[in-house]
Amino acid sequence: MLLIAVSLIKAVATTTINGVYITCDHETENIKTFKSLITLENGNLNIATVYKNCKKSLPIKAKIFEQHQNHIDALEVCVKNSWNPCVIFESDVVWDGSITEKIEEATKDLKNEDWSLLLLGFNPIQYRVAQRKNGWKIRKVKTHTVQLEGTVGGCHAYMVRNSTLMHTLLKYRGVLDPRGYSFRSPCIEFWSTPYLKVFLSLDAMALQKNKKSDEGMKWYYNKFDDTFYVQSEPPTKIIGRLFESHWQNIVCAFLLLCFVAFLLKGKHPFCSTAFFKSRWSNQCHCCSFDILFK
Repeated sequence: MLLIAVSLIKAVATTTINGVYITCDHETENIKTFKSLITLENGNLNIATVYKNCKKSLPIKAKIFEQHQNHIDALEVCVKNSWNPCVIFESDVVWDGSITEKIEEATKDLKNEDWSLLLLGFNPIQYRVAQRKNGWKIRKVKTHTVQLEGTVGGCHAYMVRNSTLMHTLLKYRGVLDPRGYSFRSPCIEFWSTPYLKVFLSLDAMALQKNKKSDEGMKWYYNKFDDTFYVQSEPPTKIIGRLFESHWQNIVCAFLLLCFVAFLLKGKHPFCSTAFFKSRWSNQCHCCSFDILFK
């Protein structure tokens, strides 16, 4: 009797998370992988499947529209079933361990927060770029979550608090900007608006299967400089981060200067001027490497 009572308590304590899986009929390997992940959740993840239009021959612009519409359709399933919150997964999503446990930990963090969107995965490098170029900050750091200024990637795994609101916002946002001049990223990617309070789960770490960059890389949050780094970055890049804001420009300018120096060494008419003569000898070092470092 005691064992039965304990089992019942555990069953009640564990909340079933509802969601939608977006995939194609022919993506059999992805579907097989996802089903195996769902099995490990012990019935705590209730998933409906939305089969998208998967025409491989579509041009890139058409695919952007298609992807955006797929997420609107997925959220419509959430709305019709009154699933709030509701999690959305794309076909190639993978994760380690139990994602439902990590979602529960994150939502406990957000108990007193008026959150809109919980990212279960994202693009750490692009967020670092957004911090540098757009002044984005990490607003709140909690035990299992951090609040972000906006989204960078993350279409492959996220949870919405109010499916009706997010469904409306995605339809209103569209893929084209309001003037129709340029394309936005589809679904919830690269989106910063006062209407959204975006949080990121620090534990879920949902990735895109076989993706070598962007959302396919494991990452970690560094509280000392308040940003994100990829776990696989070599130690040499840690030093490079100190100069990250101008690093590429500095390297390119230096290489160009060295190339010009090699071409012009001793041949430029200004070489005869006192300005370009070495302080240590009468030999001309016009634009040469030793001039650069003396």
